[in-house]
Amino acid sequence: MNLGERIVAHQHEIKGKDLITLIDDAFFGPEQDRGVTFHVRRTNLFREKRTKHILDELEEREKMQHAQDEAEAKRIMSFDEFVDKFGDAIEGRAPKEVAGGRERGYSSSHSRPVTGNGGQDDDGKSDAGASDKRRSKANNSTISKGSKSGANSLGNTKEGFEVKDDIKYDLPDTCFMFLMKGCKISKMHKKFKLLSHPYPLVDGEMILFQPLKQDQYDKSLYVYRDYSLKKRMPTRGQGRKLTTYQQKQLEKEDEEISKLRALEIDLSHPLSYIDWTNFAEVITEVQGLGWVQVLPVGEKASQPLQSQLMHILPNSKIPFSSLPLDVLISNKTAALKKRSEVGTGEEAKKELE
Repeated sequence: MNLGERIVAHQHEIKGKDLITLIDDAFFGPEQDRGVTFHVRRTNLFREKRTKHILDELEEREKMQHAQDEAEAKRIMSFDEFVDKFGDAIEGRAPKEVAGGRERGYSSSHSRPVTGNGGQDDDGKSDAGASDKRRSKANNSTISKGSKSGANSLGNTKEGFEVKDDIKYDLPDTCFMFLMKGCKISKMHKKFKLLSHPYPLVDGEMILFQPLKQDQYDKSLYVYRDYSLKKRMPTRGQGRKLTTYQQKQLEKEDEEISKLRALEIDLSHPLSYIDWTNFAEVITEVQGLGWVQVLPVGEKASQPLQSQLMHILPNSKIPFSSLPLDVLISNKTAALKKRSEVGTGEEAKKELE
């Protein structure tokens, strides 16, 4: 059987199995909005098994620290605490400061480091120039610059390139989803899996994803890392020009690894080549709909298996004859044809083309 026949056979077989949970308490009904008919179904999606709220540990720590800081700011300082905090400054033992808030001993254009002999060597010559040169050399090193040239220097190596992106793959175990292998429809290219959605919004909905091999410890389950349950990270720039090795690595990953399997999603290229290949193959076989939902930066999902995941709905399972998007496209096409017939200008003809 080809892929289309396997999908039809699987959806027929799975009806008698307790592997999927359908929404059976609401039905689609037509509603008008600005002359366009939308098919709407109103129900409570935040029900058992369809909701999973993952606490953000970093956000919780920040909230606790903020609350402690506010409470500390409102509290009146005792005399002993005042003495401990400002005693050295009152008695003149605190380090003196120079212009710009720099402590004594910091080299700058307005101050010189204080040495044991008053800033002069044995010959009576000032060593400030040599000291400044040493500091300038140290400041220009890749080690002292740290996050700037040091990070770029590390990023140009194989190890640095791999470590640099580790943070966008960091996910707690609470965000792991466990799917029964009875929902599997077919294996796709590069170990992608096509499954029936266990909690579909519409009957017949399928999901397509690439699980990690090291997560698969149970032969009866697929373990899927749902990155939508943790807040999405902003997309970072490339910075300096990539080396030849880095460029080849990106091209290889694009042909083998899904881009949706990360906390950072580039909306200009949300899917990799292998994502599009498998996605297009399934949609072509079922002649249906496909969609991918990505949440805004800093937001996370409360419903698992909905965002950062490829969804496919076969044409035979679409519960209405036409979509609002189809109506909008047909209305726009009809309006452009009418404008071109009336001769309102060449712009309408160009838009129609």
